[in-house]
Amino acid sequence: MNRNFTKLLCAAPLLASLALAACSGPPTVRGLLHDRYPGYDQILPSATALPNDPSFDYLPGNILALALAEPKGRTQSALWNNIGIFCPTNEPLSALRPLERKSTTVVYDFDISLRRALALSRLKTSLQLEPNEVEFIRRVSITIDSPRIYSLGIGAPPPRYVTACTNALASRPDLYKLRSVLVGTVSIDFVFKENLSLMARLSLLNKINGSLGFGVVRGESYSIVSENVVFGAKVRPVRLKPLGTKPMLVSMSQAK
Repeated sequence: MNRNFTKLLCAAPLLASLALAACSGPPTVRGLLHDRYPGYDQILPSATALPNDPSFDYLPGNILALALAEPKGRTQSALWNNIGIFCPTNEPLSALRPLERKSTTVVYDFDISLRRALALSRLKTSLQLEPNEVEFIRRVSITIDSPRIYSLGIGAPPPRYVTACTNALASRPDLYKLRSVLVGTVSIDFVFKENLSLMARLSLLNKINGSLGFGVVRGESYSIVSENVVFGAKVRPVRLKPLGTKPMLVSMSQAK
């Protein structure tokens, strides 16, 4: 497994918890990508962007082995799993000029029981909550601050793939190229029901954060925040041809 794959693990659980799929309405990054950033999918594990690392996992132009976890739906973008095998471009994010986008917020208010609105079994699994704990949540919002798009556009340095790496991956049928990536600060804000005490709210928020394994808890606002994270990507399938290999020649005399 590539050494850089371990960098992804710190950011994986937060966005993984937001990959609740298929039903319309629940607060998911996939739904936000579908509505606000058409064409972008979610890749897990997620990762904090490393601007000066030329072998960072999610550089535009990187060639990765991906497994489709959930296809694109009517209200959700596709979800991919990065299995940790890739060839980097060896050109860091700092060498690219990002396209800045406006910050965006999606708010989910729940006037009915979350047992129906959020598909309780999925929410329990993702946040490790009991049914009575789920009922304490009144509203969830997702905010993307300072989103930036990095891509290999005009004037960008060309990829510098290592031939040994691309040759090693050439036979794989599950290769995709990252066309561009979305980077920003993802904040998940919770509003609890009024009859829940301050101690109980903080305890529940810390429990959620513990199950996510990622982000900083801000108790005063009941938020979990991930700064400068790659939260979306455009991908396309790619086939590699081995380079620098010579075909074996067999003479007719040897063949007899």
